[in-house]
Amino acid sequence: MTANADLMAGLMVPPYRNGNVIRCPPGQQGHRSPNGSNKGLWTGPALTSPCHPLMAAERGARWSSVPLGSPACVDGPFLEGGDTLLNGHEIYVGMSGCASDMAGIDWLQALLGPPYRVIPVALRSNVLHLDCALGLIKPGLLVWCPEKLIDGLPTSLRGWDPIVVSQDEANRLATNGLILEEGRMIVDADNKRVIDELRKRRVDVIPLPFDGPIACGGGLRCAHHPLLRESVLA
Repeated sequence: MTANADLMAGLMVPPYRNGNVIRCPPGQQGHRSPNGSNKGLWTGPALTSPCHPLMAAERGARWSSVPLGSPACVDGPFLEGGDTLLNGHEIYVGMSGCASDMAGIDWLQALLGPPYRVIPVALRSNVLHLDCALGLIKPGLLVWCPEKLIDGLPTSLRGWDPIVVSQDEANRLATNGLILEEGRMIVDADNKRVIDELRKRRVDVIPLPFDGPIACGGGLRCAHHPLLRESVLA
């Protein structure tokens, strides 16, 4: 199983066989101020077409929707795909005050139940999503920016081989690559040092110029749109 290929932002078509498709309702699509045995889990933007739950059901997936929070996004639950990373049965959800919150984490844990464990990851208040600070490349290998995670890595990840990036590299979304399969990924071409480090670790990296969307806050992981993906949870 690819380390983070099963928990993606930006999903608009339920593609997953025998997994979970989670719909983020309309009130969750605007970010708050940066200051202020299932096989997979997917979170995505608000979908209103009645065909989407049917598409999920045809593939044996369970369709769910995060409950609506209060008007003006004051109270949750809030849960966003960019905050979620999957590591086997552990799901890491970032919390910075910008997007996902503890109510969203509690809701997700209650939805999935055992053997999943949903683990909060505290982020600095200027970090929009967890994938702006941490990327799981493949089992045993990660990219992260220590300055953006308040309490460091989740316990299960502390024995992994870390590629440490600077705050400047993290701001260029060096942690936000697109995993195609285990050992193969797309990375913004401007992150040359990170690309070199990945290749030293036998990752087949495809550089792609993506500086325009990154300047607006969106990385490769945010921008992709898978139609169908098969995976086995290991």
